[in-house]
Amino acid sequence: MSSRTRRATFMAPIVRRQFAKETLTRATIVPYPDNNTIFDAVADGRADLMVTDAVETRWQATLGTGLCAVHPDRPFTSSDKAYLVRQGDPAFLDRVNTWLRGAMSDGTYQRFARPWIG
Repeated sequence: MSSRTRRATFMAPIVRRQFAKETLTRATIVPYPDNNTIFDAVADGRADLMVTDAVETRWQATLGTGLCAVHPDRPFTSSDKAYLVRQGDPAFLDRVNTWLRGAMSDGTYQRFARPWIG
């Protein structure tokens, strides 16, 4: 990395802000309010990098925007993700949970995800 100050952008949640401050100590940290266009800020040079989930970096790298994922196989941290469904429909929730358990155990999820996110 050159000696010039780098601009790192992140979405607003406090956890990400804290991570950025602790990890990117030589960067100017720039909060970014819109998850739909945050990648454009990196692609067009308004930010030098963005820290996000490994799965999201892999996906963005497939879109032809000139962005690349940096070590997505060795993420900085680990966190679980979850589906969010409307409350009050236990039959639907049970159906989603049953599908997800099956898809994760029989390889369906991995086969679906591989072409899109590696």
